[in-house]
Amino acid sequence: MPDHFHLLANPLDLDISIIVGRIKGRTAVAVLGWLRTEGHSKSLTKLALPKRLKSGQTHAVWMREFSAIDIWSRRFIRQKLHYIHMNPVRAGLCKHPAEWHWSSYNAYFPHEPGGVPIEVDQRWVWTEDELNAARGRRTSALSKRKIK
Repeated sequence: MPDHFHLLANPLDLDISIIVGRIKGRTAVAVLGWLRTEGHSKSLTKLALPKRLKSGQTHAVWMREFSAIDIWSRRFIRQKLHYIHMNPVRAGLCKHPAEWHWSSYNAYFPHEPGGVPIEVDQRWVWTEDELNAARGRRTSALSKRKIK
């Protein structure tokens, strides 16, 4: 979407806020770099912060907040996938979700290997071993953050 993105993820190893933060950070650097290179000063002015942040950041592409919803069943996953895939159609950006270049829609149909940008993990729950390992890594990561 031109002004937001949707992500359906089951991050075994990381907190979702870390994943979203990395996506937003990397895309912001790319967008701002492109705007500067191409001389889009009007757009840069719109993205300028009122004052420089402690980090040195002078512009903001994304809002700080994001919305996360816990998904707890196969039916809920299908509902959210349908919502995500139909979003550009509802916005009038295309007539069919398969036409939206940045959509995962085509990944959910039989395809030639390497023919789509992602491979879909059809599992919707973790095994007990995966869950216990993730809990251990998350506890370790959180305690490292508290130490700093």
